[in-house]
Amino acid sequence: MHLCLNSQELEQLIDFRTFNSTIEDAYLSECVDQSENWQLELDALTYLFSHVLHRKAKGGWHCPSLISLFYQLQDQMFFYIQECDFYFIEYILRNTRRKELSLEEELVDFQDRLREHRYERNLRY
Repeated sequence: MHLCLNSQELEQLIDFRTFNSTIEDAYLSECVDQSENWQLELDALTYLFSHVLHRKAKGGWHCPSLISLFYQLQDQMFFYIQECDFYFIEYILRNTRRKELSLEEELVDFQDRLREHRYERNLRY
């Protein structure tokens, strides 16, 4: 099973790993525990991580250390990083976009479908 994190959930995970702070969302906390025990795969999109970095940089954080922490998560828990470049975002906007969702919600939903091999809305001709 997979769970793609949105930017707020990803930020909570980074804060948890950086400061050992409490994850307030009980469901997310349980998912992180399962991921640390290699039972549930958490997914993260680099596009959404860039949003977290932007917020942290505004707060005066040292971003290179956060980037290192982000990529080290793959060695510490069941964590998959989806590298999202401009072409991936452009594809979403042109082919599968649902206007009622924010771009972040659409990307998370798209990643969940891809990782679960559900392509019903991903391929269009």
